[in-house]
Amino acid sequence: MKLNLTTPNVESSGGFEEKFFSIADQGMIFEILRNKLYSNPILAICREISCNSLDAHREVNKFDLPIEIHLPNSLEPFLKFKDYGPGISPDRMENVFIRYTASTKRNDNVQIGAMGCGAKTPFSYTDSFNVITIHDNVKYNYTCFIDETKIGKIALLSKQITDEQNGTEIVIPVKPEDFRSFIDNVEVATRHWKVKPTITGNNFSYQEIKEIAKGNNWKIANSNDKYTRDCQVKLIIDCIEYPLNLEAIKNFFNSKIIKTIRGDLYLYFDTGELTLSANREQVYLDPLTIDLLVERFHTFTVEVKQKLTDKINEFDNLWDANIFYKIEIHRFLYDPAVLGTFKWREIALSNGYYNVDCINFRKGRYSYRTGGAEKVTRKKAYSLELCQDSVLVVNDIEIEPSYRHIKKLFDNDKQLKDVFLISYKKFEIKNLHFDMMKPVFLSSLTKSRVKKEKNAVKTLYFLYDRYNNIFKHVSYDSFKEDKNKKVFCLLSKGIINNISIKDKVVSPSVLSHISKDNSSVSFYGIDKNLDEDKIKKITKGYPSLEEFVEQTYFSNNINIEELKWANKNNHILGDRWSNLYTHIKCKDSIFLKRFNIHEKIKKLINENEHMLAVYEFIYGEIPQNRIDSFLINNPEFNLEEVQKQFDERYPLLINLNFSSYSHRIEIYEKNVAHYINLVDCCEGKI
Repeated sequence: MKLNLTTPNVESSGGFEEKFFSIADQGMIFEILRNKLYSNPILAICREISCNSLDAHREVNKFDLPIEIHLPNSLEPFLKFKDYGPGISPDRMENVFIRYTASTKRNDNVQIGAMGCGAKTPFSYTDSFNVITIHDNVKYNYTCFIDETKIGKIALLSKQITDEQNGTEIVIPVKPEDFRSFIDNVEVATRHWKVKPTITGNNFSYQEIKEIAKGNNWKIANSNDKYTRDCQVKLIIDCIEYPLNLEAIKNFFNSKIIKTIRGDLYLYFDTGELTLSANREQVYLDPLTIDLLVERFHTFTVEVKQKLTDKINEFDNLWDANIFYKIEIHRFLYDPAVLGTFKWREIALSNGYYNVDCINFRKGRYSYRTGGAEKVTRKKAYSLELCQDSVLVVNDIEIEPSYRHIKKLFDNDKQLKDVFLISYKKFEIKNLHFDMMKPVFLSSLTKSRVKKEKNAVKTLYFLYDRYNNIFKHVSYDSFKEDKNKKVFCLLSKGIINNISIKDKVVSPSVLSHISKDNSSVSFYGIDKNLDEDKIKKITKGYPSLEEFVEQTYFSNNINIEELKWANKNNHILGDRWSNLYTHIKCKDSIFLKRFNIHEKIKKLINENEHMLAVYEFIYGEIPQNRIDSFLINNPEFNLEEVQKQFDERYPLLINLNFSSYSHRIEIYEKNVAHYINLVDCCEGKI
């Protein structure tokens, strides 16, 4: 691999004495290069030695021939890399192999190595290893070891003539506890090779990388060890995988696209395109490398958006385009919106749902009759879901559809899972573009047509059960035989949960308040989604819930703000001095004024027990500003001001708790009245 080395430009003036830097302790330097250069020595050995073997094949143009790797086991506790390259001549052994930073690979980008440190990586794990090499019919057997100087030596053990082909073996002893780690790291070091090594000696398998999408020099994939949501960016330089720290370069490009990827992003580079750190464990982020990475991210983003847009434009209808957007795009992007809006023929694609009333026929429930999951169920739905193996049907003949009307669709397509049926009125809603969704019209599936309505009104009647606070289905005959006054409610979104009144949807709990005062009234419910003319025909002659509430509660001119004020102050009605007012002589006494307000509150609450609850169920809670306005217009009801005057006028009563002393009121009644009359007299009220 060519290195981007620069020659320093130094200017100096003459006359200075110059000295070179030097190394005082070579043993310490070699110790650093061996043991402190790599964060993961086992991975460094597997990566560097296997790459050296691969480079040896490339040097002699054996690109399609796999190298051989023997994994350690209990009988053969060593890791061996074998190649069939040129072998190592004595000259190369002396001047390149055993010399740090010496390399023959810096003049091209065909071979991976260049740093001149890789061949020595076994020393980061062990104090000795063997090199067996054949060059020009001579077989050399070397041992490499660390001596007392800590510099390291190589010794020739044997030399013999052979007719074996050229090549090199690196044999590294492995401790039993490290067998698994070496096996795993051989997989990491060689998983992206086009020509995988021939591996023997132990059980071995490559990590499965499931490709989701790919393009020019990139792919998105999931691996069998992918358990986290976060996307990792992996740089594949030649055939070696390097991690990328996104935090280090996130300020140079929009990283939102990375965060939304479902899986890992693999970016591919040729040898020499990016700068590597000295230990070859990661990419060195110099300005040239950062610029190339940012350019590649931009190219990836543009290409992904274009590929998806081109695929969307291939569909001939909006239904299939939407399903592709929901299923296929979301298969590898959590949030496609980071790429912008996707459109089909200028129509923005949906995120998967249309809020529209429909009927859903779904196949999938288990059937005891057929013995499989072939049963089709029918249910009312309030959203149309875009999903695979589904079809949109338009009810253009306005019949009440059942499974037999659309059975032909399921019979003709065994993969079909969902049928969504909408009325023709919904189909005509232009902004939903149902006409572009490849709809099937119900009239093409069945010969059934709308039948003329008979005299008897066929609909479902639901009677409010005041004890259980729910609506229960009753027969039409039961409805007719009911002698109570009948009031009709429109039920919305389910027969049990909601009532439609005053353009609002409220809980049936409102009837628990209304029915307490109206035991001779029966409250019936019908589906508000029935045809408008049909609803008028059914309810003709009967008051609606809205009309009944207006007549019963809100036609007697009760000031609702006054009632709310009384309800908020009901908690202070602990005054038990009910007979004390008869002893008060001053008609303008503050005591009597306060007492009269209390009486007003009691009367309002007792006479209109449920009115406030019914009102707020229907119209919402009365805000404080309306109560404040009421008090401004009716200052005589300002209990807070009256209480303030009361405390100022009768200071001895401030600490007398009316409710706590209620059992002794009769004893103190005349004394308290005398005190009040005395104070009122002193104020000139008598």
